[in-house]
Amino acid sequence: MKEQQTLNIKKKSSNGGTIDIPYGFIKAASLVYLTLPVIIFFIGYLRAAWAVPTSIVAAAALVYGIKLSFEDKRKLTIKLSTLIILAVVALLTVYYCNIGEFVWGTTDHAFRRATLRDLIDYKWPVIYDLSKQSNPVVNSVLPDTTVGFAYYFSFWMVPAVVGKLAGFAAGNVTMLIWSFIGVLLTFIAMSGLSKSKAWPVIFSYICFSGLDVIPYFYNEAHPKQYWMWLEGWVEHMYYISNFNQLLNVYNQCIPVFLIVAVFMLSNDNRLAGFFGSLTFAYSPWATFGMIPVALYYLLNNKEDRTFKRILNPLNIITPVLMLIVFVPLFTANPAATSIAGPTAGFYDSIVKYILCYLLFIVIEIGPAALLTFKKFHKTAIYKIAVISLVLIPLYLVSPQNDFVMRASIPSLFVLCVLLSSTLGDINIKEIPNAWDKKDILQKAKGVGTVILLAGMAYVWFQMSVTILASTYDGTPRCNEDIYSFGDVQKEDYLPLIAEQFYVYDYEDSFFFSHMAKEVG
Repeated sequence: MKEQQTLNIKKKSSNGGTIDIPYGFIKAASLVYLTLPVIIFFIGYLRAAWAVPTSIVAAAALVYGIKLSFEDKRKLTIKLSTLIILAVVALLTVYYCNIGEFVWGTTDHAFRRATLRDLIDYKWPVIYDLSKQSNPVVNSVLPDTTVGFAYYFSFWMVPAVVGKLAGFAAGNVTMLIWSFIGVLLTFIAMSGLSKSKAWPVIFSYICFSGLDVIPYFYNEAHPKQYWMWLEGWVEHMYYISNFNQLLNVYNQCIPVFLIVAVFMLSNDNRLAGFFGSLTFAYSPWATFGMIPVALYYLLNNKEDRTFKRILNPLNIITPVLMLIVFVPLFTANPAATSIAGPTAGFYDSIVKYILCYLLFIVIEIGPAALLTFKKFHKTAIYKIAVISLVLIPLYLVSPQNDFVMRASIPSLFVLCVLLSSTLGDINIKEIPNAWDKKDILQKAKGVGTVILLAGMAYVWFQMSVTILASTYDGTPRCNEDIYSFGDVQKEDYLPLIAEQFYVYDYEDSFFFSHMAKEVG
């Protein structure tokens, strides 16, 4: 009888009920999750001459990708209680990261909420008449012209469609649910690499970070030359913890985290080009960091490395499709990349730059690289991740250096997954007694525990701020500070909005003049 690729809940045993989740299901569900928003964008944003062929090609690629996914006969056997724990934690994580803006959040959420609102309230493509700004200060600064809206907003497509049909509140709830699905799928994929335990997955996903707390407190104890935040303890180079990424750019990191997790779970290079290229729709800067990861999984199929298998339609057509459509959109606004160049050029001393760079590498990469070294130092993906993270800070794009912050997401998450797998080998009950044993390896576990706890400092701090501010509601919320990019409420946000979201003379850009639906 042909084996069915469905979820199979087994009867309770002495260890409790378990559930079999086919790897094929995880990969197929991830493909649907990542591709559906892209197809919606094609249909909703592009004129018919572009929308019809691109959506057909994307849909065909999705169907073929699902078929290939289910050829993987491996299964993840996980306790039902573990799966429930993962689901509850995934929901709490997206809720307290203010996805959907139900609780207190960072100023970035003013931009996120405005993005969802405008995708719901405006016709696609979104065009703003700047003369209609109600804030007199904003109105006096901006020219009386129309501008296009360009940003990496693929992650909002599904909630935006729901919002157009059922109102903003429904779209907002869908935003929470959609994000929850992405986090849960990532949790499940990670479980396949961490012996199906919940705590290594949860701990690694939420708490993964560098040792930023050490230089931060050092800087706090000395005269400061510039304002800093905990993860911004050195100028121009920032590697961001998972939790902080979720707090501020969930639209980029949730899909990228999922793609990396599926890559590490998969053993089929026929899907590598498809999964890897989808990164571009969600985060163009993260794509630079995804390229070496995707190439590794494309070329590293032990069963079959033939060109016929590597150069299959999915690995060629989907990357080309993503480039053809999204390059014109992302390059429509050249102001976003007006500041760029080797990072060393932004320091007044080459000696200062070298010292900052070396310290940055040790503080940000050292802990995770050290903790995963014993188990994975001989593996290619470990070396690729570490080398990538060493090279990425050498270049800067934008005043905030979005390139470094986002291009690092794939390789940092590779180390996060490897850390989860490493922790999955540990009996957590042994850790408190590590110092009492003479075994050096056992003591090393104790040292590793200290490193992990120190790396969690930012996460605990931000969690406490978020939960306390949300619970007691004593902190003003910034969710509605912008409200809409077509009607900016607070002028403080205007410089960044004008730089990153508005496309002046949009009629002259290739995307708006040839690809996007005509504004009517």
